[in-house]
Amino acid sequence: MPIDTAALRQELATDPLGLGYAALTDVPAADALNAPHYSLPATTLPQVSFLHQLADMLVAVSQIPTGDSRYPAAQGILADWNILQPIVTTLPSINPQQQSFTGIFTALAGMGVITQAQLTSLTTVPASRAEVLFGSGTLITHLDVAQARQPNG
Repeated sequence: MPIDTAALRQELATDPLGLGYAALTDVPAADALNAPHYSLPATTLPQVSFLHQLADMLVAVSQIPTGDSRYPAAQGILADWNILQPIVTTLPSINPQQQSFTGIFTALAGMGVITQAQLTSLTTVPASRAEVLFGSGTLITHLDVAQARQPNG
């Protein structure tokens, strides 16, 4: 994705997150922009990665006795997964933001089967400030920073 030089100039000038761009030369400023300190919603995860993360959670749910009043949603989660599993295992990638998955994840978190950190790891991907500003996969170079810092850049 092409870099919007005016938007990069604005980011460097205002430094809205206080990253200290003004004190950095072009290379460290680019490094700061490319460091993965943020999260973005995951729109595609490789099927193998998704299933690997989900497997331990589903095993934990499957071990909850039927009718356990502490976990009323457990059987519903397993029923939902039994419907989704044949579809998921045929896809090369998964969108964890789909409502069918977010419902399962939210229920698992609500039951205490997964932590908030696990829920976050299933539904987000690490991202840099550059990706937050300009889109997934964006990499800012020191030349981009130098151009944005030019008065006519």
